[in-house]
Amino acid sequence: MARPEIQQEDHPDLKVVEGGGEAQGPEETPAAPRRPRFALPKPPAVLVKVSLLVVVVAAMAAGSYVVITRLLAPHLGPPAEERAANAAAPEPPGPVYTLPELIVNPAGTSGRRYLKVGIAFETDGLPAIEEMTQRDPQIRDLIIRELTSRTLEELVDPVLREEVRETVILKINEVLAAGAVRNLYFTDYIIQ
Repeated sequence: MARPEIQQEDHPDLKVVEGGGEAQGPEETPAAPRRPRFALPKPPAVLVKVSLLVVVVAAMAAGSYVVITRLLAPHLGPPAEERAANAAAPEPPGPVYTLPELIVNPAGTSGRRYLKVGIAFETDGLPAIEEMTQRDPQIRDLIIRELTSRTLEELVDPVLREEVRETVILKINEVLAAGAVRNLYFTDYIIQ
């Protein structure tokens, strides 16, 4: 493709250089170095600093991701969603046997204080309920003996109350032949 000729009349500020060179502006001289056509202007210093900052932050984020996912995550266990999916649904409560209220005098009170307690037993099935109904007097006696052997301070303390609960469950399970008691619930617990 041929280049069009530039006429000096059309551009009075250009001068023609001899030897087939290009036309130059009035301030340029033939001895001055020329910039190549493909050279880009130098970017501002702020742009360079911001670009470097973005690269450093991206590298830190990638490094943190690798450290967390490859090194720490295996030691932390499965994600919460996975634990929730793997967790078994809570077991529904078993059949419940309820005792009528008991009133007992705690040890060391000389009959001046009393404990009024309501108890419900969660069992592992209907055979245990049937046997507990037949053994009602024996179960009531076990509970009365356990509660009257405890002092008022022991019956008020929540930690020792848990001990009473576990002891009663163990003693009743020793008596039962068909089925077992899973849990004991105090439906009333009043100390006067």
